[in-house]
Amino acid sequence: MKITSFYYLAYPDCSPPDPMMASSEIYVEVAVQEGSLDSFDFTYALTISTVGFLKQYLETHPYYVSRSLIVVEHFDDKVIKETLEALLPSIQDFAIRK
Repeated sequence: MKITSFYYLAYPDCSPPDPMMASSEIYVEVAVQEGSLDSFDFTYALTISTVGFLKQYLETHPYYVSRSLIVVEHFDDKVIKETLEALLPSIQDFAIRK
């Protein structure tokens, strides 16, 4: 499997203002064999949140609920791409297939 692209629904055209305090639903497009930006087999949805975002959220809420959550230290394309690539073999086990 190969990730052909991924994108953040909350930040479609830019990075978050504070990469330590961010959260977004993300779509990950995956090809079973070879693929490209326009040629992929599946789209998976999940949520990426930073530790800082969750800490701040929990200061004013008793709990946080999200399906298919990945927590990262800072919201950065390189960090998120490396995380997704490491988890790719089991993505169907934790992400929602669209």
